[in-house]
Amino acid sequence: MDIYEPTGDTATIRPLIVMAHGGSFFIGDKTDMSFISTEMAKRGYVVASINYRLGVGLPIDSTSLMKAVWRATQDMKASVRFFRKDAATANRYRTDSTMIFIGGASAGGIMAVHYAYLDQNSEIPSIIDTVTLGGLEGNSGNAGYSSSVKAIVNICGAIADTCWMQPGDENMVSLQGNNDTKVPYCSDYVYLSVFKIMVIHGLGTMAVRANHIGIYNPTHTFYGQGHGSPGDSINSDTTVVLASDFLYKQMGCIPTNTLNYTNNPLCLTTLANTPSCLNLEVEEVQVAGFCLQVYPNPSNGKIQLISNQYSVISMEVYNVLGKKVYRSPFTDYRLPITIDLSSQPSGMYFMKCTSDKEKVFVTKFLIGK
Repeated sequence: MDIYEPTGDTATIRPLIVMAHGGSFFIGDKTDMSFISTEMAKRGYVVASINYRLGVGLPIDSTSLMKAVWRATQDMKASVRFFRKDAATANRYRTDSTMIFIGGASAGGIMAVHYAYLDQNSEIPSIIDTVTLGGLEGNSGNAGYSSSVKAIVNICGAIADTCWMQPGDENMVSLQGNNDTKVPYCSDYVYLSVFKIMVIHGLGTMAVRANHIGIYNPTHTFYGQGHGSPGDSINSDTTVVLASDFLYKQMGCIPTNTLNYTNNPLCLTTLANTPSCLNLEVEEVQVAGFCLQVYPNPSNGKIQLISNQYSVISMEVYNVLGKKVYRSPFTDYRLPITIDLSSQPSGMYFMKCTSDKEKVFVTKFLIGK
């Protein structure tokens, strides 16, 4: 790791941020985060920009990608434990073990999000072999010290399953371009090169889940912008200001360089009152004014859809393996319509709809029989 400290700082206890670079878990280096690390150090933080295990095995699929996320997240936890160990022993870095934050960009943001929310043994995906790969804490070092963190900074990251976000989990600040084609802003497939890997959920979808269960999650959307590249300083000033504002509040301080949060992501809005994302009865999906209701959810396979003023010109349904199992025979509708998927087996499915205004959304639903 590269460790950034405020020049001439004589404070005996300082907040810590552990940051991770992007690069699709293939490439990248800790120096890619030098700008934000330097700027946060100027504000009084100790910042550790880490390297972590890279590489996605073959075949490139959802299993190999989740393994890459798993390994990298374990390495980030070891970094946090390193500083807790230092605080309890040599105290070289003079960090406050109650004020440890994590964050990252792109793959680093994905790491931070999974670090915070994939935090229970019951949530571990079945594709993760904990005997071979290690459990939630991993075997990367500094055992015996806590890896808990106070909050996270998510720069164009995403999560594999929003159900892992639960009431009482860490607060999060998020920034992302709504035209991001590498990490979806809402819910859609992520690609590595030309390979369609898996559906993941970006800022917009995570914000809906967080709002639904009471996680404080200020967001900023870079309208009309894409993903950027590792080390790119695009929008860096806004990122620093928003992250600073958010972290000051997490420490009980009053921000001095405030920014008006966008906090109006352009995608899913869940209206159900239950905190469980596996028990939604009605889901209303919005993309910049395009609204559609999907119910019941879960269903026995017969799902009704109602659109608002815009028309839906196409709709496709995919199973969890990415296989298309249904394509709508209609080309335009406004009135309620029933989609019959009763011939499909029980499980989770993803629906992708396109409106006549070229707005696209993806949402998931369950079929249970």
